Amino acid sequence: MPAYNAEPYISKAIESILNQTHTYLELLISDDGSTDNTRKIIDAFEDKRIRRFHNSCNMGNLKTINKLFAMTQGDYIAIQDADDWSDESKLELQLKVLEKNLDIALCGTQSIKIDNNGRILKKSDFPQQHSSIVKSIPEDYLFTSASVMMRKIVYDQVGGLNEYFDRRGGADWYWLSILLEHFKMINLSQHLYFYRYNSESITNKRPVKHDSYTVGRVIAFLFHQRKKLGSDGLMDRTGSLFKELLKYEDKLNLAYVKDPLLLDREYSVRLIFQGKYLYGFIYVIKNFMLSPLSALKWYYSKLR
Repeated sequence: MPAYNAEPYISKAIESILNQTHTYLELLISDDGSTDNTRKIIDAFEDKRIRRFHNSCNMGNLKTINKLFAMTQGDYIAIQDADDWSDESKLELQLKVLEKNLDIALCGTQSIKIDNNGRILKKSDFPQQHSSIVKSIPEDYLFTSASVMMRKIVYDQVGGLNEYFDRRGGADWYWLSILLEHFKMINLSQHLYFYRYNSESITNKRPVKHDSYTVGRVIAFLFHQRKKLGSDGLMDRTGSLFKELLKYEDKLNLAYVKDPLLLDREYSVRLIFQGKYLYGFIYVIKNFMLSPLSALKWYYSKLR
């Protein structure tokens, strides 16, 4: 459990793990240089199953997860985000599946998206079978990454998150897309993971940079490299595939240089899909006022 400035939520996250019906576990947790009381709250727990690996400075979520991965000792690994929580039966039900089905290496669950007032925003309906999960990749990822439990042998063979995605997001998509090319995964039918939607989180604010909008296309590019050639640009950063990746990234970046309003247009679409119609349409109107023709062409292309 990596944690950064999670003071309002960290207690519930920790308690949801310590109160699991499967009690034989260890909780590896790292405060990532929080500026609030997150570390103090973590350290107040006296359960012997907690192992603390606090950072002396902010390393970021990706590097903190990788650090905790390297410290794991059990046969199975599960991730718990510090602002979410798990149903008390989650680990027990996942373990039963993995122990009974040796061909399955990863097990996710259905998830429930909840706002800070406890209101249910969305319940997932992910496919349960491996074939249905993988056929949508890389266009869609039909699982909640933080709900997944995996055999430790998966991590031992593939390693952790790729630091190319450090502080830009998408690392879990890239990582899991590779894992699912080599290992079988299922989703349970039960809703056992509660994902907190926080409108003030970084992913829900207007991004300063466009990385969060291009990272999905980058991961898809890498996916198609592997499908075609058996490897991708991040697996060998000295070869031609990495050069192709950098060239593709330059092409994506150039679009934002040529069109400074592109980021706002993409953000307007995100707001509308999140149900924030008023704010979304305000950004749409601003775009039309500043660059009518460019806005018309871009929005029309998205509606086709």
